[in-house]
Amino acid sequence: MERVELDAKELGFTHFIDTTIIVATHIAQAVIFGVIAFAAGTGWWPALAMVVAIGIVIGLLLHRHANFWALQVSQDLILAITGVFLVLVT
Repeated sequence: MERVELDAKELGFTHFIDTTIIVATHIAQAVIFGVIAFAAGTGWWPALAMVVAIGIVIGLLLHRHANFWALQVSQDLILAITGVFLVLVT
């Protein structure tokens, strides 16, 4: 099998699309989290569950790489730690 070399343009465009998908996913999750947790009034934990589910589905459907999963896990952990803090404070 012949190896095809990608030129700088194609590789740059691929990285641009990957970054766009990651950023768009996290912006959408932030908006959905805010709507579910605050506007709909369902609370922090159902909103966190929805954000985790959305991240897993998008990651699996689009075959995302490790950088997506690292950002997703860190975002979910930050939201979970914040939720625990809010429970302890209030």
